[in-house]
Amino acid sequence: MGERLGPERRIKKPSEFDKVFREGMSASSREMVVYAVSRTDGRPSRLGLAVGSKVGNSAERNKVKRRLRVVFRKSGGIGPVDVIAVARAGAYGMTYRDLESTFLRLIGEAVKRARSRASAPVESKKK
Repeated sequence: MGERLGPERRIKKPSEFDKVFREGMSASSREMVVYAVSRTDGRPSRLGLAVGSKVGNSAERNKVKRRLRVVFRKSGGIGPVDVIAVARAGAYGMTYRDLESTFLRLIGEAVKRARSRASAPVESKKK
């Protein structure tokens, strides 16, 4: 078997998903939405997947998840970020190359927004 995306590189806990949804920035296309939040702990980037039943039956959903994990693993150079990909109904019908280019483009957009948000000065709240 080839390389795998190990458990230290995956987002599994609901609280971790909630943090990325709450604090992360998003980018979307017709086929998927990608959320990203910068990590400050210096650990490697992680991926969370949400592929609902609207994408297709279990075999189709699993195929989309496998492909997204492979693309994420091969991308390597996105830096320390947590990424969540939410697949939409059109994701299964995409070719591997289309899925790869769309996913990488959306990761780039979301990461760019997340990093600019993280480096922006924090405004103090006046009471």
